[in-house]
Amino acid sequence: MTHTPLAGQNSETQPSGGGQRILVVDDDSSVAKLISDTLSRNGFDVQVAVDGLQALKFIEGRVPDLIILDIRMPKLDGYEVAVRVREWSQVPIIIVSALIGESEKIRLLDLGADDYLTKPFGPGELLARVRAVLRRTKNADTCPVANPIVCAGEIEMDFSQRKVTLGGVEVKFTPTEFSLLQELANNMGKVLTYSYLLEHVWGPRYKNEKEYLHVFIGRLRRKLEPDHANPLYIINISGFGYQFKDPGV
Repeated sequence: MTHTPLAGQNSETQPSGGGQRILVVDDDSSVAKLISDTLSRNGFDVQVAVDGLQALKFIEGRVPDLIILDIRMPKLDGYEVAVRVREWSQVPIIIVSALIGESEKIRLLDLGADDYLTKPFGPGELLARVRAVLRRTKNADTCPVANPIVCAGEIEMDFSQRKVTLGGVEVKFTPTEFSLLQELANNMGKVLTYSYLLEHVWGPRYKNEKEYLHVFIGRLRRKLEPDHANPLYIINISGFGYQFKDPGV
């Protein structure tokens, strides 16, 4: 369903979501209403699913620009939804849950989530997370690239076409994975600090979220490295940051 702005709202003073479509998946009607009302007031086109099976039907009918996904739901929980979506789509996913601890956050990011919010949360934090994820998606699609084609070993990265191949076989990435790879590859040979990567890929609000970086580096390695436990391309400089290398140089 599409939500219209509340009566009396001054649309000229409200940030616009530009009509981007967001699917909210939560069986708690009060939480779903808080999220959908907040987003619709800010110009987003919001659809609500009350369980995982309904969410998958909606996604198969039309892939949204972003999914906001609860974990504990009937019929099909958020873990399974995330896994199934990642089998065929790179649409950004933000997890919302009251159950998120440190190990749970890492597990969710490993499953393919792009971000998470811990319940309870305020409208401001929700909007900040949504905009950050959508900004990364937009940047990956539209930002001009200084080095449109970068090659290293068996990897060829055509950033102008958003296409990466490994040994001639195309590899798919989520928008966040792609942005991180592009930042590393465009600075090949340089050591980039943890804080630099977090700020340039995720944004200033994420500068202390090292678990994001560690998990997404792991995701890149699993897709690109012959042996992700002994990387040739993405090297950790302990206590400092990461370096993207051409193993043939």
